[in-house]
Amino acid sequence: MNKTIKFGERIRFVRKKAKVSQKEFCEMLDIPQSTLSAYETDRMQPTIAALMSISEKCGVSMDWLCGTNSANNDTSSYIDANAVCDNIIRCRKQCKMSQTDLAKALGKSIRTIQKYEKGEIDLTITTLCQIADALHTSAAELLGLETPEMLLRLMKKYIWFGG
Repeated sequence: MNKTIKFGERIRFVRKKAKVSQKEFCEMLDIPQSTLSAYETDRMQPTIAALMSISEKCGVSMDWLCGTNSANNDTSSYIDANAVCDNIIRCRKQCKMSQTDLAKALGKSIRTIQKYEKGEIDLTITTLCQIADALHTSAAELLGLETPEMLLRLMKKYIWFGG
């Protein structure tokens, strides 16, 4: 399938699969209905905290929620680069990639990669997911969230969503 599925379509899919109304979903996520409506219509992207909450409570990965988005909506939901810079370096080295290789994979300059790795540029959710994809890892791994406890919670959520 060549069509890129936007965040709004993904969150709407999760809500409908759970067979709950917007109001019920908002109560579950503890967000206003206007916020969910903005998410579902791609007028707003979630903060990292909201994305993590949606991921955990709905049993879907942050990577899946983010998708691969070629649109230029990298203007919201910035992630503190200092929180992920060491993990970017570690994962890049584990993949035996140079900064040049990563820059080519992302279509960015080497200087931009250097700034990511020094924590000089805050990242958007979309950019974090693109870096994770290029490094064959997950956004959660880059954020340092991959723990056995988190995986167990996600497995329980998948069972809840299982049909």
